[in-house]
Amino acid sequence: MSEATRKLAAIVFTDIVGFTKLSAKDEKKAFQLLDTQRDLLKPIVKTFNGDWLKEMGDGLLLTFSTVSAAVECSIQIQSAVKDIENLDLRIGIHEGEITEKDGDVFGDDVNVASRIEPFSAAGGISISGKVQQNISSLPEYRTEYLGQPSFKGVAQKVEVYCIVSHSLPKPKLDKINAKLDSGSNKSLFKRIIFPITGFVFTLIGGIVWFILPLLSFGSANEGENYEKRIAVLYFENRGETKDLYFADGLTEEIISRLSRVKDLSVVSKFDIAEFKGKNINIENIKDKTKADFILSGNVLRINDKIKITAELTDIIKREVPWGDTFERNVTDIFSVQDEVALNIVNNLDMNISSRDRESVTIDPTSNVKVFDRLAKAKASAYNLRTTDDGIDNMINTLNEIVSDDSTYADALSTRGFYLFLKYWYQGYWTKAEKLEKGKVILKNCLIDLETSLRYDSSNRIALAFLPVAHLVSLWNEPSATSKIFTARKALVEVNEFREKYPDDFMSNFVKGLYHRLKARMAAISSDSDYDLAVKHLALSIEQTRNAIRNNISDPMIKNIYEESLNNLAYFQQTYSDYSSAIEYYNELEEINMRDKQYERLSRAYSSHATTLQLVGNYELSIDYSFKYEKLNNHLKSPSVPYLAKILISSNYIYMGEPKIGIDILQELQNDYSTIAKTGLDVGSGYYYYLAKASIGLGKNKEAIKYLSSFIDLFDQLVIEKAGNEFHLWTVTGKRMVGKSLLALAYAKDGKDKKSSDFIESITTEIPT
Repeated sequence: MSEATRKLAAIVFTDIVGFTKLSAKDEKKAFQLLDTQRDLLKPIVKTFNGDWLKEMGDGLLLTFSTVSAAVECSIQIQSAVKDIENLDLRIGIHEGEITEKDGDVFGDDVNVASRIEPFSAAGGISISGKVQQNISSLPEYRTEYLGQPSFKGVAQKVEVYCIVSHSLPKPKLDKINAKLDSGSNKSLFKRIIFPITGFVFTLIGGIVWFILPLLSFGSANEGENYEKRIAVLYFENRGETKDLYFADGLTEEIISRLSRVKDLSVVSKFDIAEFKGKNINIENIKDKTKADFILSGNVLRINDKIKITAELTDIIKREVPWGDTFERNVTDIFSVQDEVALNIVNNLDMNISSRDRESVTIDPTSNVKVFDRLAKAKASAYNLRTTDDGIDNMINTLNEIVSDDSTYADALSTRGFYLFLKYWYQGYWTKAEKLEKGKVILKNCLIDLETSLRYDSSNRIALAFLPVAHLVSLWNEPSATSKIFTARKALVEVNEFREKYPDDFMSNFVKGLYHRLKARMAAISSDSDYDLAVKHLALSIEQTRNAIRNNISDPMIKNIYEESLNNLAYFQQTYSDYSSAIEYYNELEEINMRDKQYERLSRAYSSHATTLQLVGNYELSIDYSFKYEKLNNHLKSPSVPYLAKILISSNYIYMGEPKIGIDILQELQNDYSTIAKTGLDVGSGYYYYLAKASIGLGKNKEAIKYLSSFIDLFDQLVIEKAGNEFHLWTVTGKRMVGKSLLALAYAKDGKDKKSSDFIESITTEIPT
């Protein structure tokens, strides 16, 4: 027996996709495929001085003296087999120490390499973090982060990437057998991040513990708590294109009326959006909506005359229990809606109380012209932008409508919604000079939403956004007690909305946000919270995406679509699920580029660049930073080119080029004093990355100088943000990051006492 020897090697595992199935079907063909693999691949491996160590059924174990040889050989292998039938390979590469004995290899790193291979796409290559670090500085390779699995029997932590250059495919994580363990990232949050940020939740006086029992997102509320279910399909517009809003408005008013009936479940208009304008396929609708009945129809409007045809279909019995045609004046539209709604409830084969019968005949307003104007306003909201005067113009239009009918619930709730958008998107919660006026805007928003529910207790927009507005108003409440009761009120309202509209995209959005918040709170989070947050936010995205594609005119759609994308992308980025986050940022960029929403597009580019930096794809991060900078041709903001250069310089610093990073930062020296005061902490990156680059160059005294300036800036910001808890927590946390780096700089400079003092000052900022 030969002696065991240890050495550093690049380890490659390959596997033929579908080989087991092929063997069961045609054993002879399977063995021929193995011969083909051996004859084709052995010469390639030899070219790169690799060792053909072992054939394990359809799999191969190879080793190479360098990572670059292993990667190049694997790329050539995939290129060589791509046109050979059934020879679809998955390849995994890892670098580590191996023990060689008797022609075989052993060790923890061999085990790791074998576990990485299943994360590859068919025809692709997955690699470990060690391999990615080796090739990250080589411009010909591009990689994407997949996640951090937890391998049983493997002591070391492993990050998995895939190579996406050289026309190699990226795996779909939901289609592979090996799964990433999101729990490892969650435990990281519990062990490291929460001790730093946990004081955020302590400051609000135990709100979460007080309100948590009120909010049960368990399976009890997810069941079928209804007697019958109906899908109201969008009525076909048989008139001119300009009258489409009228047909859509009629459909949505019928949905609204039927939603008032107890024990009747009405399919959300967003879940029937995909059927709009298409031939009716009863089986398809039944499968996707689980409905018992379908209401369909068409509308023809000619000047002041309307012709409406409606038909109710019993899906189970394949019968049409009711249908009718109405030819009336436009001014009679409410009486038509009354008749349609009553005929529907009378033919659903269920017991309807007299109160519910009366509720479906309650008209939204007494003024048909006001109804028509609001329907047009909602339709135009589809193209509304938050970066121009669109919000203010919409509020002015709604002011006129409300002045004509101050009891019109839908107009009040819509105005309340746009007041919230004004507060949120126009900086009334972030900019010090706007905070007081912002409180007034938010108060008026709450008044409109609450008043709307007094006139229509089922109003969807008011039920959806009242809890959101209440939760946001927490930052303006003066005492812990008022915060607790405002939060309690908001969460009771959340449950009311969920019970009334369980299928609505807002229900999924709110449930997603709830589990996202809970997942971030180590004291009360559970393993399911991450998955539930992702599930519900993804459902919200799917519903709003379908609605947008089918031109459903709802004022909340685009905003919730983008906010769902933003929240899910940032959430998954936080938990190191970078590949999913990048996919959502790509989608955000696509829609905002199409709609010329340049401010939103800039946020997507900036977040995308930051995520790419986190996965070590610095070159591509620089590309997105330049895209972000280029948008300033539209935005005309002094902070955009500044922040873009901060991103670019930080990438060079992380790439091991601190001198280039400093050169870029020094170009910003003249702009710093002005830019630093334009936002929450826009200027902070300047000092932070100057310090980081200085440490990289061994200039610890300069790093200490820059970090001292960084902390001075945040000392000022902490005082400035004392009246806004959310921002106070943010700047306090970032000041702690600066202090941590300063402690490191002092330690490198041999000043251990100074270093210890700063570490001590950090711990005193975290309440016990």
